[in-house]
Amino acid sequence: MDFIDDDHIGDYLQDDYIENLIYDRFAYTEEELHKIIADYESKIPYKNEIDRIAFTLFSGEMTRLKLLDYFIDNFNQTNKSFTDLTKFNQIFYFLNKYQKISKERYKQLVSKKYNFDYGRRDIKGETLTHQTTLKNLEILFNSNESQQE
Repeated sequence: MDFIDDDHIGDYLQDDYIENLIYDRFAYTEEELHKIIADYESKIPYKNEIDRIAFTLFSGEMTRLKLLDYFIDNFNQTNKSFTDLTKFNQIFYFLNKYQKISKERYKQLVSKKYNFDYGRRDIKGETLTHQTTLKNLEILFNSNESQQE
C-alpha cells in the first residue's frame, strides 16, 4: 500500500501500532514520514478545516459535500424513531455505497460541520426505505445542479 497517495493518511497515523508498522515496513524515519504527510497536506487546495476534511473524505469530489449538505437539509422523516443518528448513519451508507469512505473521517466531518457527535456509537443500520429516499433526493439534487450550470 502506498501511503503517500492514500486519501486517509491521517487515519492511519492516529493509531500508534499502525504508525510503528509504517516505520518498520517502509523504513521511514519519523521525520521522513512527517515530511510525506506535510507534502500530501500541502496539495489539498483548501485552508478551511471542514473543506480539507471533505476533500480527503470524498477524494477531491467537492460536489459530494454539496450533496451531503442537501441531504442534511432535505432528508427528514416524521416518524419519532427517526433521530439525527439515524439520519447521519443512513447518509453514510448511501455515500459509502458508491465510493468507499472512511467512517472516522465521516464522523469527524459530521462533528465539525453539523455539530453532531457520534461519541462511542458506531455507524450501523442501513434501511432500504431510507436508502430509496436518499436515492430520490440525489436525483433531485443532480437535476437542480444541472439546471444551475
